[in-house]
Amino acid sequence: MLLEHIAPTIVSRTMEMVDCPISITDEKGLIIGTADEKRIQTFHKPSLAVVNEKATIAFSAEQVKKMDNVLPGVAAPIMFNQIPVGVLGIIGNPEEVKRYVKLVKNYVELFYLESIETEIDTFTTQTTKRLLDCLLHSGSDEDDRQGFDSAGCLAALYRLIVPA
Repeated sequence: MLLEHIAPTIVSRTMEMVDCPISITDEKGLIIGTADEKRIQTFHKPSLAVVNEKATIAFSAEQVKKMDNVLPGVAAPIMFNQIPVGVLGIIGNPEEVKRYVKLVKNYVELFYLESIETEIDTFTTQTTKRLLDCLLHSGSDEDDRQGFDSAGCLAALYRLIVPA
């Protein structure tokens, strides 16, 4: 999952910009990014409500006393194409950290989008290279030795031309 791979980078870069700890969970409620390494891969139940409702939820210090693995702060959905892909948590007094929510949420979503675009560019480059290799070596005596086959060439061409 892409978000899981970029979550540590998002956490460290974001915490340099805002003076608040943050966490990121996946769409299933597992914490995948946080400064507190002990919380990584632990379940965060309120994230499921954020994902299901596609809404920002604040948690006061009083509320979290009754909850397991929840810290005070604000949790907001990380959206991609109007689908929640995870949850951003900004930890602290909700009244103090809520001013950062929109800014940090936009930053995280842009970072996610940029990562997807990078993955697409890499895939396109690899597919183009494979296609060119197929075209250049097609029909040569080296086809069998180098593993080039017409089905692979056609599949590479199809992936390059037909958008997903």
